[in-house]
Amino acid sequence: MVRALAGLVALIAFGVGFAQSNNYKKLQETSDSVLSICNYNVKYIFKANEDGSLKIIYRTPQGDIESQVNEREGTGGGLIFGNPDFKRVGDPKTLDCISALLPPVLRAQGLSLPMNIKEHTCRIPQHGVERYGREFDVTMESGWRGGGYDPNSFCQEVVDKLKGKEQLSPESQFIVIGMNEQRESKCPPFNCPQYLYSCTVRVRTDPVYVESATSCP
Repeated sequence: MVRALAGLVALIAFGVGFAQSNNYKKLQETSDSVLSICNYNVKYIFKANEDGSLKIIYRTPQGDIESQVNEREGTGGGLIFGNPDFKRVGDPKTLDCISALLPPVLRAQGLSLPMNIKEHTCRIPQHGVERYGREFDVTMESGWRGGGYDPNSFCQEVVDKLKGKEQLSPESQFIVIGMNEQRESKCPPFNCPQYLYSCTVRVRTDPVYVESATSCP
C-alpha cells in the first residue's frame, strides 16, 4: 500500500513537472514570436524560466541589461518591467508594442505572467513637473524714478528678485500678469517727469514631479 502510494506521488510529480516543462517551452516560443513582430532593429531577447516567470534582456555594447517582466494587475493587459532603468535605456516603440501584444497572445495560448509585482516609481526633477504645490501673486512698485525705464524692464527686475528668494524652488515659474506706469512732473513749473511702475507676477512654486519608473535611483 505504501509502495503504491509512493508510486502514485512520483507519477503525479512527473506529470506536474512535464506540464511545467511544456509551459516553459510554450512561454519561450510565444514570447519569441511576439518579439519577432515588435522588434524594431533593437537587440532584445526573452528568457523564459521553468517557474513560469519571464525576463527580457537588452543587449548593448556596454553589456546586457535585463528586467523581470510581469503583467500589470487589473488592466487586462500591459506589462511592468521590474528594472526601473530598463525602460530608460530601451526602445520605447518596441517596449510599447510588447506591452500591448504579449499579454493577450499569452492568454490565447493558456499562459500568463506573474502579477502583483509593484513597479518601482519615484518623483524626481528629470521627470518634469506635474503640478505646483503653491501659487500666489506678488505686486511690487518701483518708487518714483527718472527716465530710462519702462514697465517691461521693471517687471524683469521683479522677476529677478523673486528668483533670488531662497524659499522658492529653482523650478518655480514666474508669470507677469499685470503692469502699470504713472507719470508726474515733480518740479513745476519745470518739466521734469518722474515715473512710478508697478508689476504683478504670478508665482508657482513647490513643484510636484511626475511619478514614473524612469531614471529612479
